[in-house]
Amino acid sequence: MIKTSDSWEIRQLVERYASGADRGDGAAVASLFTEDGEFVMWLDPESADPTSHRRGRAEIGAAIDRIRDYSHTHHTIGSHVAEIAEDRATGETRCEAHHLHGAPTNVKDHVMFAYYLDEFAKADGRWFFKRRELRVNWISILPVDS
Repeated sequence: MIKTSDSWEIRQLVERYASGADRGDGAAVASLFTEDGEFVMWLDPESADPTSHRRGRAEIGAAIDRIRDYSHTHHTIGSHVAEIAEDRATGETRCEAHHLHGAPTNVKDHVMFAYYLDEFAKADGRWFFKRRELRVNWISILPVDS
């Protein structure tokens, strides 16, 4: 039996991921994955091959910590759907991710329009990412006024 609370908890997992990523808190984000979780990124919209494939919390945390290279980030969650089957689920989340970089007089906003394909697992009454794929659709680079 699927509980409404499972849908809400999975959505909260997605939101906590975005919040942790914006803080550049690799440890917090990694804790949202199973011990053997995977995070696979396709950052180049033209490439059929992934940019990186991280396995386990240590590798995932290190990948998220690299977000600190940007002066600011902002991940906005768009649509999110999940299909739940007992203690497993799959989902898709649309996201707009802003990444500011550059000298103070020439800051650029590197905006990724992307989606995540997710596999979730429930353990000890809590939902985790089992596998998260980040796939960038397109990128815009915009000037920042202030």
